[in-house]
Parts: sequence; structure tokens; C-alpha cells
Amino acid sequence: MLLSTVEDPTSSDNMAELDMKIMVLGDIGVGKTALIRRYVDSEYIPEYKITVDLDFKQKQMSLGDGKLNLQLWDVPGNERFGGLTSVYYKYSHGAIVTFDLARRETFLSAAAWLGDYVTAMELGGGEGGVLPVVLVGNKADVENISEASQEYVTWVEDNKMLAFYEVSARDDTNVDAAVKVLVDHVLATDSVFSG
Repeated sequence: MLLSTVEDPTSSDNMAELDMKIMVLGDIGVGKTALIRRYVDSEYIPEYKITVDLDFKQKQMSLGDGKLNLQLWDVPGNERFGGLTSVYYKYSHGAIVTFDLARRETFLSAAAWLGDYVTAMELGGGEGGVLPVVLVGNKADVENISEASQEYVTWVEDNKMLAFYEVSARDDTNVDAAVKVLVDHVLATDSVFSG
């Protein structure tokens, strides 16, 4: 099912509306907020401000004869240690695990973020054994980043995730593609949307 942005969300009050909750996970400073702003608002704000509370942004999209309210939830990078993540993840449909391509330790933390999400959501592999999770390496625009793309792809395959994308919130590289592959997968496999 193809998604497109609703041009005039007030044009039809009789359209069905569905909410999709996607968690955006990763360590402090990997660019989760910048990715969300780029996707939802088509903007990049270079000033870094740490996210201290759970926050979300919503983008409304057309979905056949209805509307999809895509909610991207920005989980503070320190929350993996706070014990509240299982509450945050409740009723979510998928996740984007984010790391900073220029900081290898944030990739190494991705396993813990994925493990927390899989455990909290009691996932054992979705339709076809694939988890509704995308791995995103942000800051592809930064010079001197690691050339480990194949390692990331292999890690995604080994962990039964959907895909890996190198993205740049600053340059708007692959942000839409990464979100789209996850949303399309959820629409096709989650019974809330497909059945």
C-alpha cells in the first residue's frame, strides 16, 4: 500500500483514521530528534539540545480511503538505563534503532536497545521471522566515518531486522526511505492495519 502525505487533512471528516506508533531509539547524541524533525517537518536544526523527556511528533498520511497518523516517539538516550522503556514501548508497532556513524560505541549500544525493545514487546520475529525494526546509521554527512556498512548489514540480517540505512538528517539523505520501509512492513504484517 503506498503512502503519501495528505494535502488537505480537513477535506474529508468521514475518513477512517489509524494511529501507528514507531519508537526511535538510541544513545544520547545520535540524532534521533534531528531525524524525526527532518521526516515530519522537513527541517534540520543544527543546535543540539538533549532530549530529557519522552516526546513525539506526528505526520498524517493518506492510506487508501483513510488516514494514517504516524507517530514517531523520541526516547531519551539515557532511558535504556531508567527502567521505563517497557512502558514507553507499549502499543508501539515498530522501532528505528539509531546510532552515530562517527561514534562506534553507539553502534555497539544498538544491541542493547534492540534487546530492550524485543523483550518489552515480547517479539520473537514478526511475519516471516522479521522484526519490525530498522537500523539507522545517522550523520552520513560527517567526514571520517567508519566504512563498516557490510558489518551493519550483516548485523541486521543476524538479528532478523528489516534493513540498514546510512542517513543524514542534515542533508536529508535516506531519511524518508528508512521510515517508509518500516511503515510499509507494519502496514503489510500488523493485523491492526492488514486485517
